[in-house]
Amino acid sequence: MLQHGRMITQPTTVAGGQPRTPWAAINDLPLEIFCEIILLAAPQDRVLEYYGRLRVLRLVATSWSTLIDNHPKFWTIVHALDREPVWRMALQKSKAAEIDVDVGSIFESKSQTRLIKAIVGHMPRVRSLRIIDEEFGYLLENTSAAPCLRSLSLGQGLRDNDDDPIALPFHPAKWAPNLRNVDLMCSPLTWMEPLWNNLERLFIDTGRFMPGLPMQEIFTILKASPGLRSLDITGIVPPEQSPLPAVKLEALESLRFDSTKGGSLAEALNSIIALPTARCAVHFDASDETQVESALQSICRIGLSIADGEAGRKLELVRNDNVNSLTMGGFDVRLYSKAHDKLNHLMNFTQLFEGLSPSRRAAVTTVKIDDRDSATPTDSNLVPAVLSIVHFFFPNISHLSIPRITETQETALGRPNEGWLFPHLETLSLRSHNNHPRHVMGVVKPRLEAAEAGEHVTRVKTLILKFVCWFHVDEEAIAELDALVPNVVVER
Repeated sequence: MLQHGRMITQPTTVAGGQPRTPWAAINDLPLEIFCEIILLAAPQDRVLEYYGRLRVLRLVATSWSTLIDNHPKFWTIVHALDREPVWRMALQKSKAAEIDVDVGSIFESKSQTRLIKAIVGHMPRVRSLRIIDEEFGYLLENTSAAPCLRSLSLGQGLRDNDDDPIALPFHPAKWAPNLRNVDLMCSPLTWMEPLWNNLERLFIDTGRFMPGLPMQEIFTILKASPGLRSLDITGIVPPEQSPLPAVKLEALESLRFDSTKGGSLAEALNSIIALPTARCAVHFDASDETQVESALQSICRIGLSIADGEAGRKLELVRNDNVNSLTMGGFDVRLYSKAHDKLNHLMNFTQLFEGLSPSRRAAVTTVKIDDRDSATPTDSNLVPAVLSIVHFFFPNISHLSIPRITETQETALGRPNEGWLFPHLETLSLRSHNNHPRHVMGVVKPRLEAAEAGEHVTRVKTLILKFVCWFHVDEEAIAELDALVPNVVVER
């Protein structure tokens, strides 16, 4: 039973009439703490497992079952993939509590259709809704308002023509005046001005095969949402027929722009007056070299303020299949290209380095350079060229990680008679890929011996050797290095 906000269970007796162990300590906990324990055992973010875990907890004891059944907060998840008796029980036991509803599957079933009709009477207490755009129109027509709705996710349903626009019966901003978070996944809604307003988070993904992002309409939404904190746009940016309006987003924390095609990315970025405080990620097509410079200039203006603080002390440069990326704190830039001969490796990022203030360059102490391109072998000039650029802009590197390096690239880390390229180097991580580890030794051993003899000030304290295959490890070579470096780490 429940008494004064605590769980109370009566002690039972054994056959001899002796009482069992007194009430378990967990049954004497305050109700609020016990509820938190239940939610830790059955986390609500794992939606598809939630009611299965809750069922197990209800079987622990009668008092547990009573508590769970009578507490609305345990029944606030309504999901179309749960069996119909489960979601009907959730609608009933949640009582007047706000609920989270997910009917977003494109594979419509009879149970899903019944769920959509069932939630019509509960819309005044729905706080988040994931639904197909066609069914969203049905809810607008059959419910007067959704005053508690704060998050809405609309997906595209299965139609004969996916490009056919979906017309809404009336303005959704009036239907859900407190809506703050909107996700649109490949949903060709008929846009109104503005379709949404006063948003805090806007996510739009038109897919890579749809005609393109409706940038004029998107900017109309941005202009009507000055308090926007997160903007995430993915899709094709078509050439603009008319200039985009300037929008000021002073509260913006996170900006992510992913466009694999189109040439008006710079215009879109230049029209956003904002300095994101937590994250700035811009991914764009670099195949058209004429557009790269203007896009990078726009990125510098918006995002370089992110590359600061503790996170900004680390710089990561990666060449991947058709993608070059730069990460520095919350600052993330990726250049896409399907033509390897047109993409100038990682050199395009020098423009971003030039935009950093001297104090921010000096603050960078860790650099990781990686080459994950499976289509082409590692370019013998990649590492030396990138290292020379990194050394020029970031003089205080103490931790360096680079891909494989061969004997022919000895000067990449500095000439043997001049010491290390990075005078403050303490940790060096090297990867040996399909090469004998003595190639690594040929590069690093002369410098380690020189440091041991006192010829150079710098002495590497940690050497990390990463081998793709364990049989590449040469124990004798490792032993020789171990005698020169205080800490040698071998990783597979």
